[in-house]
Amino acid sequence: MSKLCAVCLIVVTFTVAHGTFITRKFTAKPEFDNKISNNDLLRQYGSQSMIECALNCQRETSCTFFGYNPSLNKCRVHKRTFTSGTLEETGWEYFFLNRLPVDCKDLHDNGNTDTGVYKIYPFEDNSLPILVYCDMNIMEGGWTAIQKRQDGSLSFDRNWTGL
Repeated sequence: MSKLCAVCLIVVTFTVAHGTFITRKFTAKPEFDNKISNNDLLRQYGSQSMIECALNCQRETSCTFFGYNPSLNKCRVHKRTFTSGTLEETGWEYFFLNRLPVDCKDLHDNGNTDTGVYKIYPFEDNSLPILVYCDMNIMEGGWTAIQKRQDGSLSFDRNWTGL
């Protein structure tokens, strides 16, 4: 059974038994396991379970992922995925918030590194996805292009109507 399924089963049992509901969904990311970093660390907690750690991440509005180490009974909640400054430390498992991308930076931070057209959800209720061009290479990537011209023949001096 994968980590994700195990988490789902435990979450259901925990939420029914304790009257607390986890409204966010998390996915295991084994490629980050057994690492530790202070990049964008929001808080570190003592934690008796992975579920308690998930609840800590849920309480932190900026939390996008958490790490749990059962042998140390520790939970670390982070603001952004760490891409540098990691150290090896055995026992850490990482779980990432499943949420729809609001811009190209979100896509880039979640591993999309190919420049091209992507679907984003910039509105609060996710009701209207839009296709945008994302530049994933210039200045560390994650740029949402709102205008792009190839040869100078298109004037940027115009309004948004009629596009």
